[in-house]
Amino acid sequence: MKVWEPEAEPRPTAEPAPRTPRTAESWLDLILLPLLSVGLTGALIFGAGQVSLPLDEAVVLYGSMIVLYAAVILAVALLLRLRGLRLFQTFLSAGRAWSGWVAIPLGILLALCASGVIELLPEGIQQELMERNEEMMPDTPGQAIALFFVAVLLAPLAEELYFRGHLLRLMSRHMSFGVAAVLSALLFSLVHGHLLSPGLGGMVLTLIIFLLGIALAFVARWGGSLRAPFVLHAAYNATLTLPGIYLLLTDAPA
Repeated sequence: MKVWEPEAEPRPTAEPAPRTPRTAESWLDLILLPLLSVGLTGALIFGAGQVSLPLDEAVVLYGSMIVLYAAVILAVALLLRLRGLRLFQTFLSAGRAWSGWVAIPLGILLALCASGVIELLPEGIQQELMERNEEMMPDTPGQAIALFFVAVLLAPLAEELYFRGHLLRLMSRHMSFGVAAVLSALLFSLVHGHLLSPGLGGMVLTLIIFLLGIALAFVARWGGSLRAPFVLHAAYNATLTLPGIYLLLTDAPA
């Protein structure tokens, strides 16, 4: 069964319903899902601020990311459920055999290539990117565990469900797969916010994530489900974050 093609349909949990013509309502999902996710996250953060909880910056940072990605997953599951579908049967089926095993070294390779590109930048820009990255790095073992959970598990799952699962599938029904892959990768790179940073560093990071998004789109199509791109995404993030976490844990007091 073709998964990311104009004629593709989600895998149903029961007998498939008669196919109906596409309407503009399906495009509302592009707006509804981000609004549900961002709205839930903003409401929880605002509520925490109103009750003046004694939260430090790290708790707010990692907590906000966990809530945001969890909201994306719940929103995707809700949209599927309203159509009589189930999350794991629709997007996380087995797909092509061994695709996940191929995705692991590919994710590591892409992360090493991204690091190599950054090392080619001028020293001033590298220093700027390092200082920005240090703001996200944990200071305690507990924060390191939270970062690993967010970067290697929660973020890849939520982003693959939305960008390669929901968004790419929807676009592929109205345009060629190549165009849909480029557009979804463009949105994927823009939402990371690096382009808002001044200078060449933010542009380079945005381009790297854009190329990663295209690779993830084609891996999803080749693998036949979201398992392969999820594994690739997780391996990519793990390669970039685990060295810093390892250094922190090895230097942390017993």
